Formats: sequence, C-alpha cells, structure tokens
Amino acid sequence: MTPRVQLGELDTWYAEHGSGDPLVLLHPGGADARAWAPNLDALAAHFRVLTPERRAHGRTPDVEGPITYELMTRDTVSFLEAVPHAPAHLSPPTRLRTRRCARVTSSCPRTARTTIPRCTPNSRG
Repeated sequence: MTPRVQLGELDTWYAEHGSGDPLVLLHPGGADARAWAPNLDALAAHFRVLTPERRAHGRTPDVEGPITYELMTRDTVSFLEAVPHAPAHLSPPTRLRTRRCARVTSSCPRTARTTIPRCTPNSRG
C-alpha cells in the first residue's frame, strides 16, 4: 500500500524510496510524482526519497478553493512536519521554484535543511 498523509483537509499521496537523509522531490505543475521516475534509483541509493503529489495532481485529490503559491508552500511545510521526521533536503522541479523552496528552508529550519537546485525530473545524468 502506498502511503498517504492527512494534511488538514488534504489527503496527500506520496511514495517513499531508499534510505538515508530525507530528500523531498517536488513535481512540476501539470505532472505528478511519476515525473521523477528516471531519477529515483540513483537518488534512492543515497537518500530516503519522498515524492508527494500536490493537491489536484495525480493521486492527491482537489479540495474546495483556489490553488495559490502560498497554499502550496503551506502544504509543503505541512508535509515536511508530518512525514520525514528529520530535516529534509528539498528539490524543486525548476530553477524558478528554487527561490520558493529556499523560503521554506529558511522559515522552517527544523524540517527543511537545504534546497538542491540541479535535480530535475526526467533527466538522466
């Protein structure tokens, strides 16, 4: 059974691979956690890789109301507080989102350690 976590009103789906320091991979908009499939084996050899799916993406349902950047940031912080049980590295899907992840790491040092900007979905090598 694939894990799910209740984050407020949101029933969030995620997958977990490997062991070690937690690394949370944030998928791009319009995609889901499968975007990271080509990278999982290599990353899971070094990290405990967590791939949550954002609201209204993949196996995480939508909830009432708009989707905003602030709300997605809160969802990410809630996930980090509920699941890794240790400060996690974050990897956004694009460089544009790196700044947003840096805000998460600076505002939540207990739950987020670093942002890894060069890890992109569907890349090999």
